Amino acid sequence: MKYSYKPSHLNESRGHNHMVLMNFRTLFAIICGIVSGILGLNGVSGFLMFLAYGCLGSFFFLIKIGKGYLSYYPSFGTIFRTWLSGFMEYLLSWIVFYNIIYVLS
Repeated sequence: MKYSYKPSHLNESRGHNHMVLMNFRTLFAIICGIVSGILGLNGVSGFLMFLAYGCLGSFFFLIKIGKGYLSYYPSFGTIFRTWLSGFMEYLLSWIVFYNIIYVLS
């Protein structure tokens, strides 16, 4: 949803755009946690992969919205500051799939 210049719609648009970004982060974190669990990452390597996935997710999101990101978000940093938001989802899916494949089998 692009920003309109009416103050009453600006907060509504920002809230919607922030919700879209958070939903993308959550889904991407779950998928990356599943991949990390299947690959058998453990310890520090799993956390380093989360950092890599966070940067990768930000670049995917920027590619998706294109060059006009300022129409949707107030600054470039807004997209990169939210990379930590999917950590708990990543951790849960990583642990569950690691345990299903490597511990319970």
